[in-house]
Amino acid sequence: MDAGQAPGAYRFDRFTLDLGRGALLGPGGAEIPLRPKSFALLRLLVENAGRLLDRDAIMAAVWPDVIVTDESITQCVRDIRKALGDEAQRVLRTAPKRGYLFAAQVSSAEAAMAAQRAARRLAAIVAAGVVGHARLIQTDEAGTLRRLTAHCKELVEPLVTKHRGRVAKLPSDGVLCEFASVVDAVTCAVAIQRGMAERESAVTEVERIRFRIGVNLGDIVCEADGDIWGDCVNIATQLEALSPPGGIGVLAAVRELLIGNLAKLCFVDLGEQLLKASDRPLRVLTMKPPFFTAPAPAVIAVSPVRPSISVLPFAKQKDHPEWSCTANRPEETAQTAQASRMSQALLGAEHQIQLSKLAAGIDSSRVSGQLDDLSRLLDALLVRLDGALTQRSEALDRLAASEARYDALANTQGGFIARMTPDLRLSFVSDAYCRYYQQNREELLGRGFNEFTLTVLEDCKRHTAHLSALTPEHPTHAIELRCRLHDGSIRWVEWTDMALFDGEGRLVEVQSVGRDITEQRTRGPAQGETQMEVFMLPCGRVTFVNEAYCQHVRKSRRYLLSEAFNGLDLMAPEDRPNFEEHLRKLTPEQPVAAMEARAILPDGSERREYWVDRGIFGRDGRLVALQSAGRDVTDRLGL
Repeated sequence: MDAGQAPGAYRFDRFTLDLGRGALLGPGGAEIPLRPKSFALLRLLVENAGRLLDRDAIMAAVWPDVIVTDESITQCVRDIRKALGDEAQRVLRTAPKRGYLFAAQVSSAEAAMAAQRAARRLAAIVAAGVVGHARLIQTDEAGTLRRLTAHCKELVEPLVTKHRGRVAKLPSDGVLCEFASVVDAVTCAVAIQRGMAERESAVTEVERIRFRIGVNLGDIVCEADGDIWGDCVNIATQLEALSPPGGIGVLAAVRELLIGNLAKLCFVDLGEQLLKASDRPLRVLTMKPPFFTAPAPAVIAVSPVRPSISVLPFAKQKDHPEWSCTANRPEETAQTAQASRMSQALLGAEHQIQLSKLAAGIDSSRVSGQLDDLSRLLDALLVRLDGALTQRSEALDRLAASEARYDALANTQGGFIARMTPDLRLSFVSDAYCRYYQQNREELLGRGFNEFTLTVLEDCKRHTAHLSALTPEHPTHAIELRCRLHDGSIRWVEWTDMALFDGEGRLVEVQSVGRDITEQRTRGPAQGETQMEVFMLPCGRVTFVNEAYCQHVRKSRRYLLSEAFNGLDLMAPEDRPNFEEHLRKLTPEQPVAAMEARAILPDGSERREYWVDRGIFGRDGRLVALQSAGRDVTDRLGL
């Protein structure tokens, strides 16, 4: 943007930042509430769109002559992402230890008015984004940008032109293209993914550049400079985020328009997804290499009791047309798959030999030596298959034992434990959870959290906002919710939620620990129950504390983060054995557990604390750190 401009409003994505009113306006012109400091930070980021702003620059512009902590910036960033619906961090991006970047295209109010008068037309949109772009840039910025630029000029742009398309935009992390035909768009997308796989085949997995691609068809707005936007473009971008690395995501409506060879593409149905640019759920399909259905080969069926070989048609395998054993599950070992391919080749060879003998009238007794050799090879192969099946059986036994340990661990924790998918449907509940809500596990799994708990309406809204605030930087928060049990009684439950994110910041799962606090609530509000957050090494060395913990301990953050302080020294001696047992219960399979402990603060006062700990583990499965959320519950317990 031109630094000399001083417009009264900025337009980006589907939003308008009205400086005169001091308001953020949504797609329909409705005002989206923002705290003053959050609005000031958003204005700073918008006015410096495309530039990386570090902590010092943000502090000097938003908090001049005021000393605040980094938590203030983080809270404002969280408010902005919530207001923009930017949980995937596509608009406001975090560069770890470097700052923040506003990545959306920004225009002045005059450009926004011109955009309203821009031409609209029907088009097929291809949106491609680089997988793990932030990680690649952080590892090798110059090399990544050089290779990505080469891919766009030498592969993407020629393919788009060949398929009668147009490159509308080349952002730093991908490409946005427009086509007049869905068939051309999907054909070009498949060609791009195949070309990228070939061009990057010699690069290591960690450094490899891969695209996710979304394809959509709909009405778009085209500006005078050739840029395009609209709900169709937004949906294509969200389909790109849902597609697998190296794969393509489309809507079911787009799939139905494909003809010829494209009708043979191998799609996986993700079901209905609620996309932000749509007011109703849309059915999403994805595909990954190999894109096209292979001819149905024969498959070797292996009996788990006594190994025997028979040839079966591969008619039922839709998504992954590979050689496999019908006795094996999807977790079949590589040895079994290799043995299956070898045995099929041998059986095919024997079959051809028998046909040749019959056609030539050869007496089989004359070639008995060759058949004996073939039989010995088949016997050896069956032995290998039997060994592979034994390994698979042992692996399944270990998995079952691990699941049993997880269930036992969760069911012995204080309170009740649940795990939820990103759409808040239960994937695990403990026995205590089932007893509290008076339902069996089969009735609960797969149901929406607020659906069966009968959470009161106003608390449902607070719960939605509470979950939206969970981010990779602050994945742990607590909330108190009211629910109506089957006997009609209203109960208060305190939930401590820990969000798990993947390497690209997408929410994978929410792990929750709850406890009934109805009786404590009836005694009146407790004092000092602000949530405390601590990041601590197993030895007790503290590496992060929030302001609530500093106030609780009555010590400065500098002292708490110094070598002079050890978090374990505050724990009452009689509770140390319980804490050590608590740590032993934390595993990579079940990293979350809760406990209460008595603390002796530096001033000599005694407090009762309730902590929910999430274990951080290294590649070898060893506990390397604790991420903890706690509350002072002394007043609640009447101590």
